Amino acid sequence: MICFNESDCLHTSLKSAQKLADEIIVVDNGSTDDSVEVAGKYGARVIKWEDRSSKSRLRNIAISNASSDWVVILDGDEEIAEPEVVKEYLRTADDEAIYVRIVAPSNGFAFHQMRIWPKGTYKYKYRSHELPVHLGDPLKTKYSDIVFNHYQPSYRWPMKLETTLARLILDVHENPGDARPLYYLGRQYLYLRMYESAIATFEEYFKCEQNRYDDADAYANMATCYKQLGDNKKAKTNWFEAISTFPNRREFWVGLAEQFRNDKNYNLAISMLQCAERVPPPKTRYYVAHWYDDQPHLSELISRNMWSAGRYEEGLKYALKALAIWPDNKQLIENVRFFKEKVYGDNAGNDKNKEE
Repeated sequence: MICFNESDCLHTSLKSAQKLADEIIVVDNGSTDDSVEVAGKYGARVIKWEDRSSKSRLRNIAISNASSDWVVILDGDEEIAEPEVVKEYLRTADDEAIYVRIVAPSNGFAFHQMRIWPKGTYKYKYRSHELPVHLGDPLKTKYSDIVFNHYQPSYRWPMKLETTLARLILDVHENPGDARPLYYLGRQYLYLRMYESAIATFEEYFKCEQNRYDDADAYANMATCYKQLGDNKKAKTNWFEAISTFPNRREFWVGLAEQFRNDKNYNLAISMLQCAERVPPPKTRYYVAHWYDDQPHLSELISRNMWSAGRYEEGLKYALKALAIWPDNKQLIENVRFFKEKVYGDNAGNDKNKEE
């Protein structure tokens, strides 16, 4: 683990680590709170190394000090969901690099990252958005059901933006022709609302041939930039590119639907959202839970576009579907009432129509 002012999260993180690890190594990056003291209370070996210019360097220092057979990477704002299960799993695991599922319960984001491997087989590269790279022949990889819960406090997000930007600029400079740091730099400009800079950086990304693994997300991020700049036509073009590159992402279809709604082309918006409905949840890629899990967002969006298109009977079905998921939601209750008034007129309140 690497650490910088994590004391408000460390208790949860280290409690889970204690149930898995034979040793806990924390590289502290100059914390000014009591992170070092908290880590010590949980039996961690703390290495002080103040250098905020490269997360890879800090992670590699931690790894090089490990003595056990397996390396498990954990962040200070994460928790191993079932550490005893992971420990038992590793007792019989083959030599393989293991992806775990990182889940953010507060916003429903989820994605896989390689976080577990035999000692001596991988080290990290890049200053920011660091990536494990193999030291010899790459191991067989496995996408596991292991879950790490991510609890980053909201107040830390703005503080990380500028620091991450500085690291990414160095990554781009140090890795010419490498698309990966360009992708993350473009995304960082988007987070900072520097939309023109983001677009220019993504355009440079598409000129690269090395490590171009994020084309679909690059197009989606460009679409978001153009949307924010008020260029609906280019936003749509980039959503189309994202979908054609990787059609199995519901959020891409939803983004395109929003652009059609902005054009008041409600029927096309409905078609895009109905395409999104047919996309199954991804097993190994980035995941936004409210578009896939048992939540009303997609059904509600379809019902709103049905309302705007004057397709009230169809819209009522989607409004009822959304309400069935969240039966106590006042807005969804009102949506159903509006649709019933349109479909049934003055009889909207009678018992028969309520049942229907």
